[in-house]
Amino acid sequence: MQRIYTTIIAALFTSMAWSQLPSQRAYFEDEKEDKEKKEFERPAGFSAYVGLAGSGIAGPSVAGEASGNYGRFNKVGILGGVAYNAPISRTFDFQAELMMIRKGAAEPSSNDPNTAAQSNRTRIGINFLEIPVGVRYHMYLGESATALSNHVSADLLLTGSFNVWEGFSDRQTDGYVTTNSYDTFVLGYILGVNYHLNKKIILTFRWNNSLTPLTNMPAASGTETTFNQIFGSGPRSQTLNIQVSYVF
Repeated sequence: MQRIYTTIIAALFTSMAWSQLPSQRAYFEDEKEDKEKKEFERPAGFSAYVGLAGSGIAGPSVAGEASGNYGRFNKVGILGGVAYNAPISRTFDFQAELMMIRKGAAEPSSNDPNTAAQSNRTRIGINFLEIPVGVRYHMYLGESATALSNHVSADLLLTGSFNVWEGFSDRQTDGYVTTNSYDTFVLGYILGVNYHLNKKIILTFRWNNSLTPLTNMPAASGTETTFNQIFGSGPRSQTLNIQVSYVF
């Protein structure tokens, strides 16, 4: 009889234990999910950055530019801006920026002794107010996604650039003469690679190029590429940037 009671009591405890397993399993699964969310959480916030830009202008020359040989990154300018960053998934962020950047072009050094003897090279200076908008993709180097330091991310941004000032300087003058050779608005894109030194400091390298030309100069009939047929033909700005950001 005692053996029967023991068997019944054991069966009851077993059934009670099994009846609680689903809720316990759910509890631990919820706890694990919450933990994973915290591990991957990246707070939205603002940052500010400063840097240097080496730029050139590729394509046909414009009025006032005698040689039109401005494709190299000889023009050095400064840049600065602010950015807003907000996570949209575990690896992607929304990125929006406001940036002032000095672009343009400079004539390369000449092998001609007479030209090289001139005190100046011809230069083009263009101040742009740019509004880049796009995404940042995080590629974590560490084992944990919580390691916001010591990892790499990549930027893909579409930017609207407003020409707020432009000038041209020849070999005989030191200062720029204000010109009106280029359009007020240019559409472009930015490709960037960021190295997150720690949670606050980011070192960035960027390729900043215009999609639409600085001014439309139609190509000869039958020579336009598909790209030029879509976005227009003419001189385009191309820039290499290096910058440092501080995350607030």
